[in-house]
Amino acid sequence: MNNRRNGVVLGYIDTFLKVLIGIVYIPLLLTFISTSDFGVYQLIGSFMSYLMILDFGLANALTKFIAQSNLVKAQHTQDSVISSGFVIYIFMSILVAITGILMIASFDRIFGNQFSIEEIKVAREMLVIVVISSIAIISTNILTSILTAYEKFVFLKVMSILQTVLQPIVIIALLSKWSNIYFIVLIQLCFILILIFLKAMYVSFVMKIKITFKRIDTKLIKTILTFSSFIFLNLIIDQIYWKSDNFILAAINGPKIVAEYSIATQIILYYMILGATISSVFLPKVSQIVAKKNFLNELNLLFKKVSRLQFFILSLILSGFIVFGKEFIIFWVGIDFNDVYYYIIILMFSIIIPLSETIGISILQALNKHKFRSVVYFIIAILNVIFTIPFAKEYGGYGAAACTGIAQILGNVIIINIYYQKNGIDVIGYFRSLKVIIILTVICTMMGIFVKQWLNLNNPIVFLISIVLYTFLFILLNYKFNFNVEEKEILRLNKIRKRRI
Repeated sequence: MNNRRNGVVLGYIDTFLKVLIGIVYIPLLLTFISTSDFGVYQLIGSFMSYLMILDFGLANALTKFIAQSNLVKAQHTQDSVISSGFVIYIFMSILVAITGILMIASFDRIFGNQFSIEEIKVAREMLVIVVISSIAIISTNILTSILTAYEKFVFLKVMSILQTVLQPIVIIALLSKWSNIYFIVLIQLCFILILIFLKAMYVSFVMKIKITFKRIDTKLIKTILTFSSFIFLNLIIDQIYWKSDNFILAAINGPKIVAEYSIATQIILYYMILGATISSVFLPKVSQIVAKKNFLNELNLLFKKVSRLQFFILSLILSGFIVFGKEFIIFWVGIDFNDVYYYIIILMFSIIIPLSETIGISILQALNKHKFRSVVYFIIAILNVIFTIPFAKEYGGYGAAACTGIAQILGNVIIINIYYQKNGIDVIGYFRSLKVIIILTVICTMMGIFVKQWLNLNNPIVFLISIVLYTFLFILLNYKFNFNVEEKEILRLNKIRKRRI
């Protein structure tokens, strides 16, 4: 319980650090490298994201099986899960290597019309490093599954915080002396290897868990792969939603538009991380609840509690960005990126509901009912790509953002919530509980837009003070009119009376 709660707190610290450092980091990168190089770097990041889906959703699958075997103290079963998972990851890393080689070989054929010869050369060399990084991560992902299943969230989040803080500092320090874009991916690779080493030491010497090939179970491997296959499909869909736009814009509009759209998706990424921080620590817990009898009421209480808290945080960010976002973008990356504000608003509106309900994904996975969701997402994602191509040609980044947003609403908001309700998740009750916060969010947003007309938000001090006061007003109104007793106790940072999250 404490580990889970501390994991949530550290998760938010990590996310806020990512946001704050990102605010400083990206403008600094743009001072040391050109906009074109930044676009190439973001495109290479998209390639890495595609390589990482070759994890095949095994991380969540193995976390579920390890957590359930740990609950019933089935050591033999747990050893088999870990050994079998390790073998699968080895084969997956080989697949990553093959896929990476094909990406490198075909890069100039795909992007040769929009990229210069020098940009293609730089991108291909960076891809080599990115492929090595991806192989290192996937081949050792069993370590993360073990740590998550045992709810070692404090260790995982502390490692993530250290990487969040130290990695950009080292990169900027090197770029300030040698303005070479290769340093970015090289330093990222170094930090990946360091984190892998620390995780291995913790699992081996602190948790006393040995990873061997002694208890490989072919039937279990088949079970794991079957379960994870639809999680893998969902990972593909996420990449189609959030990374394919970069490929389409790169092929049609070139690296400058990619740089602009990438800045918007970077903010959306932070938004998504903030939305999922609480629910991200609950897969082991949900898996254990499902193993009990008469679990549905307990799951619904958990779903409503976590989703309401996440919706509050997401509403505050959305409302605040509508009011202060234009000035923030100008402060952050300059007036030349003014369109980024509108991209972000379109995407934030489309994902606020599904982001608040991310614990529902863990519930479906634990119930082994995630197949329908994955199939629906796949169909919607393909349609998104089909429509984005002509709209991107006509409207650039706006067309890409609009198509992605519409696809999210159709798939994540409408179809999946109907599916949640049919599977016993009380979505209707959850939506009813949001009436007050939605009204308060609209009121705060309208007040903020009205009052800002008399403020000099071009002054950084006035800008920061305004954000702090706005946040305080938003929290105060919700505390007074929206929060229940338990939510008020959470805000006061008191221990919840013997209730387990």
